Amino acid sequence: MGVAPSGSSSAFTSGDAAIWLSSRFRRATTGAGVLPGANTVTQMSAANPGATLDRGETSLPALMLAEAAQVQSDNGASNILLRWIGGPAALTSFWRGLGDDVSRLDRYEPALNTSHDGDPRDTTSPAAMAGSMRRILTGERLKAESRDRLIGWMIDTRTGLKRLRGGFPADWRAGDKTGTNPGDGSYAGKVNDLVVVWHPARPEPFFITALYETVKGTETRPQDEAVLAEAGKIAAAWIAARI
Repeated sequence: MGVAPSGSSSAFTSGDAAIWLSSRFRRATTGAGVLPGANTVTQMSAANPGATLDRGETSLPALMLAEAAQVQSDNGASNILLRWIGGPAALTSFWRGLGDDVSRLDRYEPALNTSHDGDPRDTTSPAAMAGSMRRILTGERLKAESRDRLIGWMIDTRTGLKRLRGGFPADWRAGDKTGTNPGDGSYAGKVNDLVVVWHPARPEPFFITALYETVKGTETRPQDEAVLAEAGKIAAAWIAARI
């Protein structure tokens, strides 16, 4: 687990990368508006994509795709955006620009989930992710409007309510981004979570990451998410002791 106040490798999903992909939009979407060929999205939260595509349209707004990747963990939306910004190498370069020399993305969903037994591809560390998230959400990489939008999406996300956020007191404001893969029997599944959280007595947020590998070949179980919720409790106690 990693905790970073504002101020061991494990694979992660491209859905996790949505919060960094969206930070490119303030430059990449200026004057563009929509993504050509964005017609393979599996879920949406900002609108009904089925109705949009049924009308014969073959593009969707970039921000709609970004919201789907974040709020719904839509891997199809993540892959479309990742290709649009230049692929895994472009995202890795973005991390390097943040000072993150650990995180790397090499492949798209779902192949990126298969790293195991020392394979360095598509890996990160809790500390690296916490640090990158802090720089994005409190630094100058985003305009204030984009930063607020991204934080709002993270708070609206419901896929991680039983993970790290499940260990926080009810009156703490928090948002997160989950990453999940059950594995296929040859490698362990992943149950990951990245969280931004505010203690009621402190205006600046804390950033917490937990990357957990499950039993090989099993779907995500309640006890797997409970491990992350317990990590959330530990982090909450650590934060409370420092306020």
